Amino acid sequence: MKRFSVKVNGQVYEVEVTELKSGESAPAAAYTAPAYSHAAPAPAAAAPLSTGIVHPQPTTYKAPAVKHHSAAVERIMKQAAAGKSEPEAPIAPGGFVVKAPMPGKITFMSAKEGAKVKKGDELMVLEAMKMGNSITAPVSGVIKSVNVKEGDTVLGKQTLLVIGE
Repeated sequence: MKRFSVKVNGQVYEVEVTELKSGESAPAAAYTAPAYSHAAPAPAAAAPLSTGIVHPQPTTYKAPAVKHHSAAVERIMKQAAAGKSEPEAPIAPGGFVVKAPMPGKITFMSAKEGAKVKKGDELMVLEAMKMGNSITAPVSGVIKSVNVKEGDTVLGKQTLLVIGE
């Protein structure tokens, strides 16, 4: 019989080995190793998770009445109440109508009535949502009428000017 030291998973074991002759069977084991299960124990039931988000109940808020409006805002409010989508503007026959792409305020105006413009020339700057939007001439021609001035508040699709031939 021979004695050996065996290391398994970092643990050192001493074992005795007997050499068997042909036809001999192994003697009964003097030591029975404990049975190990590879399955991990079931975890304990976890408490429900909290996201930390609070869902408030809906409330009604009444905004205070606005007391002062600029003249442009008053004009637009009256037009909206009357069912008009834009101010009355003279449209030159055969002219090309340039409309506001969105509501905003005219912050710069370079277009003058009677001026010749080429396609792509900047006519004015419309500020909307704190961004300046350049309004350019969609066609070449002569400006027939200018319906807004610098500082005016305009509605979306409101006629800004008319370019004729």
